[in-house]
Amino acid sequence: APFAMASSDQDAIFRIKNVSYKGKTAPILMQNLNGPCPLLAICNALLLQQKITIHQDLAYMDFRQLIHLVGDYLVNANPPHPNPEMQANQQHQIADALAVLPKLGRGLDVNLRFQKVSDF
Repeated sequence: APFAMASSDQDAIFRIKNVSYKGKTAPILMQNLNGPCPLLAICNALLLQQKITIHQDLAYMDFRQLIHLVGDYLVNANPPHPNPEMQANQQHQIADALAVLPKLGRGLDVNLRFQKVSDF
């Protein structure tokens, strides 16, 4: 299944908070106890850009809902390409992205090493 995930990620629930952003009220998702969540960052960026929406009556969303929200956005924001070869490549890239979404419930382990300004 493309949305298979560990039960601990699946059980994660995120509180929704309304914030003022660029003169408007926008919903964002609050971090839970599990530490950094890349999917949460993706959702918040898309929410602030108004590319995805959350119903104003909701107070919480669970991890599975977030995956489906971003997954729907990926599919709908990428209509089929007219060139069959490009469309096959596009579908493969979307499928790869959908397969990765359930793994974004935990922090990423990134080891950066900067010794001087020009190291990046």
